[in-house]
Amino acid sequence: MNRFLYYFIILNMIVNIVVEVPKILIDYSHQGAITSIIFALIIGASLTWIIIKLFRPFPGRSLPELLELYTPNWLNKLVLLYFSLNWFIAGSLSITTFTLLLKRFLTPEMSSYIILSSFVVLVSYGVLMKTRSLLNSMEIIMILNIPIVVFLIAKVYLDEAMDWDYVKVAMTYVNNWPNYSAVTAALYPLIGIVNIIIFNRYLISKMDMRLKQLFIVFLTGALILFTTFFIPLGYIGFGISENIQYPWILTSDSVRLKYGLIERFIFIFLLIFLSLSFLNITIHWHVAQKLFEAFYRSKKLIVKGKDLNPYLWLVLFWGITFLVAGRMTEYQLFLLGKYFFNQQPLFLIVLIGSLMLINRGAKKKWAKSAE
Repeated sequence: MNRFLYYFIILNMIVNIVVEVPKILIDYSHQGAITSIIFALIIGASLTWIIIKLFRPFPGRSLPELLELYTPNWLNKLVLLYFSLNWFIAGSLSITTFTLLLKRFLTPEMSSYIILSSFVVLVSYGVLMKTRSLLNSMEIIMILNIPIVVFLIAKVYLDEAMDWDYVKVAMTYVNNWPNYSAVTAALYPLIGIVNIIIFNRYLISKMDMRLKQLFIVFLTGALILFTTFFIPLGYIGFGISENIQYPWILTSDSVRLKYGLIERFIFIFLLIFLSLSFLNITIHWHVAQKLFEAFYRSKKLIVKGKDLNPYLWLVLFWGITFLVAGRMTEYQLFLLGKYFFNQQPLFLIVLIGSLMLINRGAKKKWAKSAE
């Protein structure tokens, strides 16, 4: 399997340790969170295999190109618009989350709009990068950050403040039925593979996923979801964590690095996850911008050979983000994130259905050309 596919999958898993996912899972700790995680793992691994299999016959082709070639124009436009909105909302939710995090824990005196502006300007540079350059940047950032993430995760597992008795208490609820909201929240970190709908254009070799690679993805997802759900319970306590908006922030502040240059674990934790979140947001908005551009592209915005269409969509991203994110409260963000996760099954059905139609249309076209 292409190494960039691993980067997409692992990046999405790691980043969602901090955002709404742990809060939702902990809220349902009495109502089937564990079985929901197991159910989500099976679905997530299966979807990863299915999406790679459906893209396999089309190396070097993005989803907008394939939709244009093999589906009716009206369907093409509807699908592109729906996917564009999904990727834009995913990026905007992450930007809003980290704006509120920084304001609460690091820069409480600073205006939300100033923090938001800093995020948007930095992300915009990455959004406008060439897709190949963004892939290479992702590889460098992942190689530099993953060893530190592994160290941080190992530290929270081995720290003496971790109380495994709370984890044992949580495990007693393993016989409860899965909860829909918990399943969708646990599923979201596992579907990072969907970003290939644009990046597949630059993955020239045919993709494949064997049983061994599927097993690696499954185990990695299991480790990340286990860490996301159980570790905050071990530090904060079972039944208490439900009343906390950011379980992992409080968890990271419970850990000390006695022999480190920076004693408080939370500063390193936030710095690393902030850098990975910047990357993830950039990828989300880059995909959204490409999809919107495929949905609508004005020839009037091509001035003296310079295409200004990407800037049009980026300005719209800025405007909507400032209008919504700057006024959003933590509770509103949590509810919006929960609703967004709950509609993910529809998103995945549309994606897989579109890919199946593309494969069917391609086979018909290839059969006609062979006659």
